[in-house]
Parts: sequence; structure tokens; C-alpha cells
Amino acid sequence: MKASSIFNGIGLTILALSFVWAAQRSLRLSSEKQDDSLVTIRFAHWQLEGGIRDAFDEIARDYEKLHPGVHIEQVAVPERIYNQWVTTQLVGGTVTDLVEISNGKGATDEVLARHFIPLSKLAEEPNPYNAGTSLEGVALRDTFIDGLTGEGSYRSNLLEYYGIPLSAFTVRMYYNRTLWRSVVGDVPPPTDYDEFIKLCARIRAINEKTGRTILPIAGSKSNSPVLMENLFGSVTQRLNQSLDTLHNLNPVPLDIGIEFLRKNWDLDTPAIRLGYEISREAGLNFQPGYIQLGRDDAVFYFVQSKALMITTGSWDSSSFRQLANFEIGVFDLPLPDRDNPKYGPYVLGAAAEGAATGLNFGVPLYSKNLDQTLDFLRYLGSYPVNSKFSRISGWLPSVVGVVPDEKIAPFAPRELGYIPGFSPTAIGPDTSRIISNANNLLVSPNGSVQELLDEIRDELPGTVRSDLVRTQTGSVKSISRQDVTLAAMQRMTTPSPQKIDQMLESQNQRELVHAWTAFQLERTAARSSSR
Repeated sequence: MKASSIFNGIGLTILALSFVWAAQRSLRLSSEKQDDSLVTIRFAHWQLEGGIRDAFDEIARDYEKLHPGVHIEQVAVPERIYNQWVTTQLVGGTVTDLVEISNGKGATDEVLARHFIPLSKLAEEPNPYNAGTSLEGVALRDTFIDGLTGEGSYRSNLLEYYGIPLSAFTVRMYYNRTLWRSVVGDVPPPTDYDEFIKLCARIRAINEKTGRTILPIAGSKSNSPVLMENLFGSVTQRLNQSLDTLHNLNPVPLDIGIEFLRKNWDLDTPAIRLGYEISREAGLNFQPGYIQLGRDDAVFYFVQSKALMITTGSWDSSSFRQLANFEIGVFDLPLPDRDNPKYGPYVLGAAAEGAATGLNFGVPLYSKNLDQTLDFLRYLGSYPVNSKFSRISGWLPSVVGVVPDEKIAPFAPRELGYIPGFSPTAIGPDTSRIISNANNLLVSPNGSVQELLDEIRDELPGTVRSDLVRTQTGSVKSISRQDVTLAAMQRMTTPSPQKIDQMLESQNQRELVHAWTAFQLERTAARSSSR
């Protein structure tokens, strides 16, 4: 009874202290907002990785020194609730002045068109904060390594820029150097797929011999598909090019799905079967049941030295350096090359990583201090600030000419290479769901590729079709929305001929693709029903 009273007292004390802290913080923020001489700019993001908030804090304080009448406040929201949080704030008109945006976090074309300010004018102007650098006088969009062409920056359906990216991302294989030396000695990291598989087999053999339980690779439903899909894509490179019906050089999921319905590939196509075979070989090196585990579970295995390797992106590098008490190494994903006796005939070569940028910030319509917000956004996207952000955060830079710090140099994107292949999961969510649900048949010790294929064979045509129909529904909405915008621009007293021409060309392309897809859906449905 006494112990219970003590714990209750401790709980009440903690609650009271928490209330006092929250009240003091609320009063402080309220007093800042009530100070008419102080402009407060708030920006929201979901990046809780190590070093990110520190980098933002230091950059914010630097900006405040340049602009004494401005206070910058970052709002870090957990990733799991970020989408719901932003949606609620947008609907209520209480959102922050800057918001990290991503299509995967609810920033669809419709949301951007309705709630965010286009940044196209900003993108065409030089960034004043690049004065004195090699980018002085250069249009803002040309100061980024991808020219602001990434999905988080430019929306082709809307023909507008909506986000400014602060980082670039690549995927690598991390390994525990300390554990590596104690288990396999001075063996260098694998440089090709066969060496990688032999290394994993060696780890399993050492476990059986010594009784240790070291996982070759820490897996989860979040990070394991990254390796599996890259492996799958390596052996479908040649097939991918043969499916390029519209001659875009890089078939999109819509093209892949249509070609499946047209029976130009199926589950018995050699490259597809080999894709599942290479996925099984790799998948047997994750912990059993990994597909039910979250990202944090895989990270726990790795940082606790229970796993030798883990596949994840450059965004985790700073967190791993903070969490792990061992030396971390990094090497490229071990994909098969043309010389591989089994997979080589289906491979073109190492895929170019391009310049995939992210950590994009957009400006909601409800920003109370628009001019100051846009100025701070320019500041964030400048050469000096991006360099500082990259150094402190441990993330890759997004601005042209910024040299990555030595500790993140191994993550620099590979600019030359071939177009990657595809995995059927890329077609859409319904197709991905049935394949993921059958994944245990593929990667369990008693499973097989054939069991997986037999499980999904009958259901696959229906899911591919439903994914394409969903794409068509989105296409209709996009075309209708753009028709209204185009009509409005044509009635303006001072229309922009160049912008109207761009919109007409884009609209014609979308309508053509929509009509082509509708034709193929109807044609393949008729062909199936006639049998």
C-alpha cells in the first residue's frame, strides 16, 4: 500500500512538473506572438533523425541574427501522425508558415492546388542569399542538382513548382565494422552479388558452428523491400526496355500494367521468375517474419550488434552514428552484373541513381507573413546554408556545387548508369498488397518461388486492372481541374502565351494517355471475356 502511494505521488509530481513546463512554454510563445515588433515564422516537418533538428536550430538562429525582428520556430511532428496533423491544420487554417511536403504524406496535386502557393515565380528568380558564390545571379531552380524536377518540387499535372528541397537521398548497405572484423576478419565488403550471397552463407555457417545468432541482414517491412526491389529491378532491366510502348525510355507503372494485360509479360516470363528467385535468395538472410516488423525493429537489431548489415537510405546515417557504439561502414547495394552466370543475361548494368531530392518545404495559403516566409525559404535553399545544413545533419546536399562532408561522401549519387528495371509491386497498391501478403511463401525456409507464383497467379490480373482503373480515375480529376485553370488563363486580360502553350501541350498529353489507357482496358477486358 505504501509503495502504491509512493508511485502515485511520483506520478502526480511528474504530472505537475509537466503541466508547469507546458504552461511556461505556452506563455513564452504567447508573449512572443503578442509582441507586434516580432515576426514569428514556424515550419513543420517529420524528420526526427539525429542531427536534423540541431541543424535547423542553428540555421534558424543564424537567420534571426540577420533579421533581428524575426523569430524562427520549428515544429517536429512524429512521422506516424504527420499526415493527419497537416490535414487537420490545413482544414482549420492553423497550419505553419512552411510545411514539409511529400506525395506519400498527403501532398497530392489536389491538396497542393487547393492549399499551397505556387513557387514558380520564385523558382525563376536568382536567390539573393547566393550572392558572392558561384551561383550568384542563377535562377533558383537551376541552383538545385535536379533542377527542381523532383515530384516534391514540381508537379507536371499542375505545371507549377510547389517545394524547395534541402537534401538528396540514396540507398546503401550499412555494416557493423567492429562485428565484421570479429566474425569474418579483414574480408573486404562484397563488390558483386555472388560475393554478397557467399558472405551471408558464411555468417549462417558460423552461427551453426559457434551457436551465435548474428543476422546477416536486419529486416523489416520498411527497409527489406528496398533491397528486394533493387535486386528484382536489376534482372528486369532488359524486359523493362522491351515494354516501352510509348517510347518514353523509362516505362512508368501504367505502362508496365498495360503490357501485363496485353500479355507481353506474365509470371512465367524468365526475367520475372528470376526476379523472385533473387528475392528469395536475399530474403532468406533476414530474420524470420521480418515482413511483420517495423522499421524500428530492424534498427534495433543493427545498433545492438545482433545483425551484421542493414539496407536503408542516407537519411539514417546521422542517427546510426549517434545510436551505435561501433564503427559503421557503407557499401553499394550488391546487385548482379552482366557477368553473373545466372542473372547476367537479363541485366544491363549498374543503374544511375540520378539526383533524387527530398525534404521539400512548401508555403500554405494561410501563411500570415508571406514575404518573410518566402525570404526564409530562399535562405534555406541557398548555397551557404545548404552546405551548413548538410555538414551538421549528416545528410546529402541538394544545391549544386556543395561538396558533401567526408562522412557522407559514400552516399553521393551515381550519376551515370542504366535505367533500372521494375518489380510488379510498382504497378499499384492492390497489386503490391497481394504480393506482400504472399511474401512468406517466398522467403520461408520451406517456401519456394513456385508457391508464391501459384498463390498470386489467379488474383493478379484483377489487381493490375483495378490499379489501372484507379489511375484513370485520378487522371480524369486532373484533366478536369486543369481544364478550368486553362480556361481561366485564356480569359485573363494579360495571359502568358508561353504558359498557355505549356498547359495545352501537357493537357493534350494527359488526354492522349487517358484515351490510350481506356482503349487498352476495354480491349483487354473484351479479349479476356471472349475466352
